[in-house]
Amino acid sequence: MCRPPRPGILEAKDKSFWIGQMQDRIPTFVIAKPGCERDCLQTALRAIPSVGVIWQAGDISSTLATLAKNQPALVLLYTDLPEGESWVTILGRIKTEWPQTLCLVLANDCKEQQAARAAGADGALYKGIPASRLFTTIERLLPQETI
Repeated sequence: MCRPPRPGILEAKDKSFWIGQMQDRIPTFVIAKPGCERDCLQTALRAIPSVGVIWQAGDISSTLATLAKNQPALVLLYTDLPEGESWVTILGRIKTEWPQTLCLVLANDCKEQQAARAAGADGALYKGIPASRLFTTIERLLPQETI
């Protein structure tokens, strides 16, 4: 994989993005529609020492292509995706094709949180939780030797 000469954002041909340049850290993928929530989550993730490379995608074809190419260790999946795209389908596909990938779903309500757990998510939180709770949950999900 080609690395940029300095930290930043690169647009790839598959419409996914590579953010940051950190080695020996957990490769992470954010699946959410473009906007403030996704940008804020990426900023928050940069504060977690064990989280390194962060990819993002906003549509299912880019998501699956980036997952297949990079196989991140951690996926954060928002339940609010662009119209016509199902987070449950994406989660099921991830857990079937890359079962070792940890998936944390950020849900709008209790119903979505329960659906995420039933679909195989390793964790499910409500969107808008304090960053400290998000950090704690991610650290609990990750293997201890990576923290």
